[in-house]
Amino acid sequence: MVLWQERSDPQGSEEVSRQPARGARDLLPQDVQDNRWLCARLHQVYRRWGYKELAPPTIERLDTLEAAGAIDGNVLLKVSSQDALGLRPEITASVARAACTRLAGLPRPLRLWYEGSVFQREDIGGHERVQEELQS
Repeated sequence: MVLWQERSDPQGSEEVSRQPARGARDLLPQDVQDNRWLCARLHQVYRRWGYKELAPPTIERLDTLEAAGAIDGNVLLKVSSQDALGLRPEITASVARAACTRLAGLPRPLRLWYEGSVFQREDIGGHERVQEELQS
């Protein structure tokens, strides 16, 4: 079984890099196990206090992400699309959107919890770095 094979890019001009994108990292088995353990403990606490899980999308409309100026547009990773979309740099804006729309008829206060990947772009000394983190 071949797990990695040298190959060229689609144009045939460069080798495909073996490294993850700058700012990205592979979570190795122990990292995954540690994250799952921590998230399981958090889930227990959230449920104990009556919180319900919400899973908003990873891709969100830019106007939602930039509403009220809470998120700096410089950290947004914009998605190439006909619509103005971006990868969420945090989850709160998406939860607020869901609370004001699809969950608008529910009694308040809403007790919601969530977890997922968030993505941020940084410019460090003229070099762009993209970072993915888990937020809960």
